[in-house]
Amino acid sequence: SSCFCVSFFFAFCVSVRQRFWHSLIPSGRFHMFISMFMPTRRLASILLATILLDASEGLQRAACFRVGSRGNSASGPWCPAGRYPRPNTQLSRLQQPLASSAAGALLEGTPGTAVSKGTYEPGVSVPPGPFSVKLAGRNLNLVGLYFMVTSFASAIVVYPFLTAAWLWSLVFDRKRQRGVDWIIHVWAKLSMLSCFYAPKVTGLENLPKNTGEAFLLVPNHTSFLDIYSISGFIPIRLKYVSKVEILRVPLIGWAMRMARHIAIRRTDRKSQLETFKDTVASLKAGNNVVTFAEGTRSPDGTLKQFKKGPFKMSKKAGVRIIPVSICDLWRWMPPSAILPLGYPRQVEIKIHPPVETAGRDESEVERETFAAINSGLPEFQQSTKRPACPA
Repeated sequence: SSCFCVSFFFAFCVSVRQRFWHSLIPSGRFHMFISMFMPTRRLASILLATILLDASEGLQRAACFRVGSRGNSASGPWCPAGRYPRPNTQLSRLQQPLASSAAGALLEGTPGTAVSKGTYEPGVSVPPGPFSVKLAGRNLNLVGLYFMVTSFASAIVVYPFLTAAWLWSLVFDRKRQRGVDWIIHVWAKLSMLSCFYAPKVTGLENLPKNTGEAFLLVPNHTSFLDIYSISGFIPIRLKYVSKVEILRVPLIGWAMRMARHIAIRRTDRKSQLETFKDTVASLKAGNNVVTFAEGTRSPDGTLKQFKKGPFKMSKKAGVRIIPVSICDLWRWMPPSAILPLGYPRQVEIKIHPPVETAGRDESEVERETFAAINSGLPEFQQSTKRPACPA
């Protein structure tokens, strides 16, 4: 427990330091050298050594800038040429990633060469970093622990308001639970902002202007971060068709049950039929519903073939479909990770114009939805062919 506390405190301190010291953190060669001679299981000792090395080399870098020629790299035995390049001032503070120190690799989850340039190689998932463990064959690092702690901490903060909204909805808004939906929206946004993550959202003008019109939102799916991103940064009330395992998670699952989100057991045919009926009923009651037409997360981030259930549901309920492309989020939480491996950056959510379903064949609607989502994704996430809708 003491190691966990130290780890969390360290992650928080370095996260805050990102705003003020992002231009002062040097190369990580000394960090990695020290780590080779220290027992990796003694996490607190490694973290303390990393903090001290960051501080000492950070002061050295500041001195180099001070004696250099007006902010350019200085020369000399303590300031080798090119070691401390001038920071990229064209990037904002939150866009400038940590340099390639052990702490930077830990929090960013990216190799030093890619991080120092502020760019990431397309189609390559974020590595777990030097301080990670494998649980049931999947990676977990301090960024993931930090994400878990902040998510549950924000849940504790909002739960009194969530409970009050739920009690109010039981009396005055039992079918739609609008108050609960808005509290969940605030909760998701707070959780993501606590992790220094705010995706770029485009196409909000494509959302129906009539607030009484329900619709079916169909995004691509790569991880549960999709749910956090959509809930937190698309400012509308939403219900989800989600696998039943998520609804069993303490606090998070309880909130989804309060909001009357729809559970599905993917291997149970009877459950699938009940989910179909519940979703149609929710849409007819005026709720906006999110369903992932791929049926499950994509293992490599590329768009996979669609199931035909969502298109049958939209036609049965008489609602339009809004395709959504979630771009470049897969790399931050690949299937090999239990929780996010780094703080997501350069993520964009694209909302496409609605797809009409009235009087149209389901396969035609599916093709148009697939094409819209695929066109909005970056090249490495795009599907090379449009597969037929399976049974």
